[in-house]
Amino acid sequence: MSETKLRIRATTLAICTSLSAACMPTSPLHETLATASVSKQRVSFADETEVTVHSEIKLESNALAGFNGFQRTGGVYGAMYVTEDGRAFSWQSRRFSVEDAKAAAQVDCEAFYQRGCVLYATLGPTKLSEGNVFIPDQNRSTWENAVRETQTGNYIAIATSKTGASGFAWDFSSASEARTAALETCKGNTTAKSKETVARVVTANEKAGIYKCRTFGTFR
Repeated sequence: MSETKLRIRATTLAICTSLSAACMPTSPLHETLATASVSKQRVSFADETEVTVHSEIKLESNALAGFNGFQRTGGVYGAMYVTEDGRAFSWQSRRFSVEDAKAAAQVDCEAFYQRGCVLYATLGPTKLSEGNVFIPDQNRSTWENAVRETQTGNYIAIATSKTGASGFAWDFSSASEARTAALETCKGNTTAKSKETVARVVTANEKAGIYKCRTFGTFR
């Protein structure tokens, strides 16, 4: 299928039914971030986002309304899963990677509805500049404060879970100490954020590691 795009405010809609890497938004530095520190100048926020549709499933009215809400959410990264009949859905947004958003949305959809779910759409930055690291826009003020409060040469660390919760630590002279502090903060924030009341969803999230915090990146 040829790709088509429709500008919707600050969000572009793209149709790309292949599940190949070419159709998936990714962070170019995803692997590097987990193992080495990078310049804090590379951190960006996506002012314009693109929703890419990966499935030809026809959405019923409820799921279509959900998709419309998904498009409006903006903010990297996001994913939406739907049941094969197009009636039920789950979407998650403002995650630190599309992989996190996909994992959280799929587990939630399948555990809640107790049936298989299919990737319907993903959300990522419209413009992927080589070397840029995109973080969710709800973290903008925390990031800007961390940059202001960190002395030259010291480290900022970010830890995150697939729930979208995160932990920031800044102005550490040691990268390892910054990462440890960020992980501890993330664990507390994940516990506070995870208020799911459906027992089977909680169990599925635990089994899939949705609540587990890990280092997203270290910056200086």
